[in-house]
Amino acid sequence: MQHERWPRFRWRWLDSVQLSTVVLVALALVPTGAHLAELANKLGLPVANYMTVQTLYRGWALFGIVVFGALISTALHTYLVRANQAAFRWSAMAFFCVAGTQVIFWQFTYPMNVLTENWTVMPPDPDAARAQWESSHAASACLNLAALVAVVMSVLTSRPFVRPQILGAIERDIEARVARTYADHHLRSGGSGMR
Repeated sequence: MQHERWPRFRWRWLDSVQLSTVVLVALALVPTGAHLAELANKLGLPVANYMTVQTLYRGWALFGIVVFGALISTALHTYLVRANQAAFRWSAMAFFCVAGTQVIFWQFTYPMNVLTENWTVMPPDPDAARAQWESSHAASACLNLAALVAVVMSVLTSRPFVRPQILGAIERDIEARVARTYADHHLRSGGSGMR
């Protein structure tokens, strides 16, 4: 009895990890995707207006929790699907994409946050600073999108699939059972077919 529960628990555990991984990677795309969507308009703003708009991002650092969760969940998912080569490759790709966003953040975004004291102080070269900051977010958005696609592909390739021949056999079995049930009912009701 105990040995029968273990496979079900493993599938439920994998289901939970896969769902949380997809959700966390999708949520990690939200802020970077917003930055990418507004990139052209923001770079066209005069510097003073740009500095004002930047104050809207106060509190967005909390998305770091989501990114940390996405890193942990993609790593765990990669480990759990390691026996399936295709799922493993897709999941590893998702992990490296999310990790890549962190490399970009710490190399290019964070230094601009420090230089501008979170965009409360005008940098010495504002055009270069905002170009670096905005392009780093755009690159992260692309990596986050790639991570989302990769994790979804990993989930799809890790799930058992049914061949068309098996589906056909199941359909024939269902039809046979329905016919047998109808025949039994018909015989019990006296063959009239009416009640």
